[in-house]
Amino acid sequence: MREEEKAIEEAKKLGEEAAEELVKKLSDYVREDPEGCLKLFKGYLSGVRRAYKKLYEKGRIQLRVSFPPHYRYYFEFCVNYAYSKNWIKRPSYAEFSRWAIKQVIAYILKKEKKEWEKLARAEEELRS
Repeated sequence: MREEEKAIEEAKKLGEEAAEELVKKLSDYVREDPEGCLKLFKGYLSGVRRAYKKLYEKGRIQLRVSFPPHYRYYFEFCVNYAYSKNWIKRPSYAEFSRWAIKQVIAYILKKEKKEWEKLARAEEELRS
């Protein structure tokens, strides 16, 4: 975790330095051309958004899931049930799949956390 904190601090410093440089450049242009300055700043923000999208795309997980035909009825029932309970915003397969996978991951992490806590308690009992 220490390396991650160092990387975050380094990224913050780089961002601050880039912002300071941009402010210096824009302050020269503001006097001469206020509209041009605004265009430059919008261009900078556009570049930041593009970089963020690229980073997001590299980090996300894309899945393609197929079920046999006899699962169709059950799957559609589950999609409609989740929609009726307002667990998902619209009754689409993609949204339901995303929601269901998140629920399963949360459930597994919750069980794992309980297991680790149980092991920690057992270890403390052995020490005492």
